[in-house]
Amino acid sequence: MTLALMALAAAPSLVTLVDEPVRIPAGQWRTLPIVLRQQPGVVQAAFRVRRGDGVRVLLVTRKDADLWRAGQPFTVVGQSAVTREATVNFPARKPGDYELVVDYSSAKEGLTELDLKVGLAFGNTNSMTVRYLEPQRRLFVIWASLCFFGATVWFAGLRLARAIASRE
Repeated sequence: MTLALMALAAAPSLVTLVDEPVRIPAGQWRTLPIVLRQQPGVVQAAFRVRRGDGVRVLLVTRKDADLWRAGQPFTVVGQSAVTREATVNFPARKPGDYELVVDYSSAKEGLTELDLKVGLAFGNTNSMTVRYLEPQRRLFVIWASLCFFGATVWFAGLRLARAIASRE
């Protein structure tokens, strides 16, 4: 029982900010202010376009959002590809003011309607970050696994051949 309570306390807590349909005219975007004052977290966004072309979702700081609106170069914390459906996690490593931007500015005409769900995860968010090995280590792991598998098959085949030979 104590172990289960400890695991529950260590699990990240999720706060839902938005869970509603959104309509965006072509050539425009919608923003959602996200304020992280005390601790870093992970911004989780999931969307599915019901009508219209694909959109992209960006997480930027409030300062970079102002630069973007002014048409100046800005830095992106994280972004998705232009698609009709996606679930993305953007780590907000520093407390501060952020904006989640749903961008439909690449479209020339029409209107898009999408279901948008945005949440914040706090707590042990390191387990939510996907990590990859460097290419050299990845190649080593692949070759070591193949060699181990080959040695296991060779050893088993050798033992089977000896067992069959001893029966004859």
